[in-house]
Amino acid sequence: MNLVPESPYRFRIDRHGSMRVPGIVFASRALLPEEQALQQVINVAALPGIVRASYAMPDLHWGYGFPIGGVAATDIATGDGEEFHSTCHGAGRAQSRHQVARSISGRKLRDHLESQGIAVRASTWRGLAEETPTAYRTSMPWSPPAKGQGSAVRSPAWSPSAS
Repeated sequence: MNLVPESPYRFRIDRHGSMRVPGIVFASRALLPEEQALQQVINVAALPGIVRASYAMPDLHWGYGFPIGGVAATDIATGDGEEFHSTCHGAGRAQSRHQVARSISGRKLRDHLESQGIAVRASTWRGLAEETPTAYRTSMPWSPPAKGQGSAVRSPAWSPSAS
């Protein structure tokens, strides 16, 4: 597999085979993951309806089909009915899954997100509640080593008011 460096913290996997979009990996050379995780970035790049790129964050590692630390957006008109896929861990959990499930209603969280124009789907209400952003520690809005490398963007802190 050929990783093309775009900056010290951004690598590209050019389209080949069934890939519909390129793969973009945000990591330093020291943090580049194992081959299986990179192959999953390629597999995600072949999803129906995927747009722009199959992205991989610095915490990328091998997952169950979709890599942990992978992010992809799909066009619902041409894709699989999903709009956004992500398996990022963020900065780690702030609350256990059990604590979150006791304090957040998955159904109310979905209603809150939909009122803001964000469509979500989960296999269970508890599963959705367990993944609420408030369950995770706040991370820095950008990664200091990546700042100025074209791979970091400010992102506002977000927390749902659903409970």
